[in-house]
Amino acid sequence: MFSFAQTRALSWLTISLTILFAIGRKNRLELLTLSRIKMILEAYKNGKKAKFLLAEDYDKLLSENLQDARERLNIRSPRFFIDKSPNLLKL
Repeated sequence: MFSFAQTRALSWLTISLTILFAIGRKNRLELLTLSRIKMILEAYKNGKKAKFLLAEDYDKLLSENLQDARERLNIRSPRFFIDKSPNLLKL
């Protein structure tokens, strides 16, 4: 949803919803839980508030410190996602 908020391209919306439904296919009761809705909204809001990433020089961006780049581009950490899935940070 972050990328959809940035570009408004329907392809990003399609990818996001496909992943959501693929994850929820195993247990339909968990498809749209409150925590998933909050994660989706957080990603969308973070994408809207961030600077437009497609206008960035990616070679320069990749050589930049991650925290400095996040700060400069106004990309917030996905707090709710991290709180709900702390083990994913260890990957």
